[in-house]
Amino acid sequence: GESREQGLTRGRDFLHPILRFAVQFPDAWPIVNSAESVTAQPENDESVAMLLDIVDPGGRSAAAAGRAQMEAVGFTVRSSETVTINGLQAWVGIFDGGDERARHTVRAAFISHTGRLYRLAGLAPSAQFGRVDPVFRQAIGSFRG
Repeated sequence: GESREQGLTRGRDFLHPILRFAVQFPDAWPIVNSAESVTAQPENDESVAMLLDIVDPGGRSAAAAGRAQMEAVGFTVRSSETVTINGLQAWVGIFDGGDERARHTVRAAFISHTGRLYRLAGLAPSAQFGRVDPVFRQAIGSFRG
């Protein structure tokens, strides 16, 4: 819900004053804030989504934790790189998963900020990924502390 403790939605921005971060989701994608995660989806396509949550790094680097998190949900890394997003260290990967009937591709960033590891990911059917990936990259690049 909307609160200083749980985060606030202002247009396409999600702000968390307590955890001291903000992210800008794609334009016209309604944002849903729950106790476990923040999601955004275009109104006309439920097969595409973005997710923001906190993951437990288990004492591992962002890359090792990110790889383990994605493998745990059935995705394999296609490509990855260590980057800096608005001054924050991050590991970003593109992952493939699913089965013959439903192949999906994910761009996921694992961003270190104030002792936490945030996952900000965009998911789409593999056939649509190229079309929506620029939107995912823009949202991931907007994460700021």
